[in-house]
This record gives sequence, structure tokens and C-alpha cells, in this order.
Amino acid sequence: MNYLSFAVPALAAGIAASHYGLRATALVYAAGTAALVAAATGAVLLHRNTGPGKTFDAPPPRTHP
Repeated sequence: MNYLSFAVPALAAGIAASHYGLRATALVYAAGTAALVAAATGAVLLHRNTGPGKTFDAPPPRTHP
């Protein structure tokens, strides 16, 4: 899966570069990468306090009369 995540965009960029030019392709590729980074950052910021590692304060111990 890791190879596909790098290979598919690289192949698409290679095809686009032959049709639209290297500069235009690089700009679109960079914009797409920036959008993915922004989406991932937003997801982390929204869910950083709701993940499985979130700690809660323990309730006070019960005392028996």
C-alpha cells in the first residue's frame, strides 16, 4: 500500500507534465499536498482530546461508614 501511495500520484504527475508542462504540474501537485497536510492537521486538532489515550480524572475513593 505504501508503494501505491507514492506511485499513483507520481504517475499522474508524469502524465500531467507531458500535457500541461512541468511548472503547472508542480504547482498543482504542491497545492494538493498542502491541502492534504491542512486536512490532516485539522483532523488532529479536532480529535486530539477524544482519542483512546485521553485520560480522565479518577473519581475520589469511596469511604465506608
